[in-house]
Amino acid sequence: MVVKMDPQRRRLSVSQSAEASPAIGGGDTRIQDLGLGEVLDSAQKEGRRHVLISSNTDGDLKRRASFHEKDRQVLAPGVNEEAMVQWAKEQGVAWSCRKGLKPESPNQDSFTVLMVERDFNLFCVYDGHGPIGHDVSDFVRTCLVKLFVQSKDRVTDTKKAFETSFGACQEEVDTRTGMDASLSGTTVTMAYHDLKADKLWIAHVGDSRAVLAKKEGTEVECEDLTVDHKPDLASERARIESSNPPGRVLFDGFYNHRVFSKNGMYPGLNMSRAIGDTVGHKEAGLSAVPDVKEIDMADVRRKNPKAVYTLILCTDGVWEFIDSKEAAEKVTTEKIQEATEALVKASWDKWMSDSEGEISDDITAIVARLPSAALAS
Repeated sequence: MVVKMDPQRRRLSVSQSAEASPAIGGGDTRIQDLGLGEVLDSAQKEGRRHVLISSNTDGDLKRRASFHEKDRQVLAPGVNEEAMVQWAKEQGVAWSCRKGLKPESPNQDSFTVLMVERDFNLFCVYDGHGPIGHDVSDFVRTCLVKLFVQSKDRVTDTKKAFETSFGACQEEVDTRTGMDASLSGTTVTMAYHDLKADKLWIAHVGDSRAVLAKKEGTEVECEDLTVDHKPDLASERARIESSNPPGRVLFDGFYNHRVFSKNGMYPGLNMSRAIGDTVGHKEAGLSAVPDVKEIDMADVRRKNPKAVYTLILCTDGVWEFIDSKEAAEKVTTEKIQEATEALVKASWDKWMSDSEGEISDDITAIVARLPSAALAS
């Protein structure tokens, strides 16, 4: 069966869109409320630099102009916040979160950059979808980071910490008063770099891809660290169709296979895993269980001691038209902030060309040079 959809939205995450609701919350949130007090207070007492840089739901919501940056918050208790932003940039970390051309919706992407000197870096991108996808991605931005950072397993069993945190966050979204996430959700891709052990962990649901770029001399190579969770993947289709109750995977007539309930033409997602989308979880086989990957960067560096490694995390607003190798070649430069801006601008230009200036998804990128354990100490 082929499901026809509005061609204006053929490449976007859901097959139809309702009017966006007002944002829930917004504005700066205290470090204690974010569950980061213990980690950041400890860093402050020990004289280690630290900063949380994250998106905030745009105050002007859908009135924000297309391709403008999303509102941002910076929190660094006990130190000058803008100085810590500059420190993060000096460490080779860059970010950009820009609204697409979707007049009916605010920017539904979100991001997190959390850095604690000589301890860990945590980078996350979230791609919201559905009527209140901006609310869901903003809530998950705070809830999931809190659950993961506070997990007793974060250092000793990182994979377990990710899995339990994603599951608990899904439960929080499902039960949150005042936020109807029945047909709204978000992708999540998280990168946790344990600086002491020099191990990199990637956890994800959905199609916001993580890529590891390697540059040695003038040669650039890259490796996809995530596999997009698409419904037509054999393993994902089998899981969806064997779930209780079973879901359906149907082609939309344009570019995507989408997930539907057995009993209706909803939710119409072009991904098979996400946080939120409570109807999809209950009726169509959607999952919030992340794939988790561990990379021993110390071992990687031993094999290629002269190479420089760069992590790229982007929502599918980037990956729709730019492949991993092109992205890697764009950002493996000394001027990482300028390169990141060039990457998102190239993505925007390709959306405009493909749609004849009519539509673009939101576009978010985090690019981070990966320091070795020796450099981080």
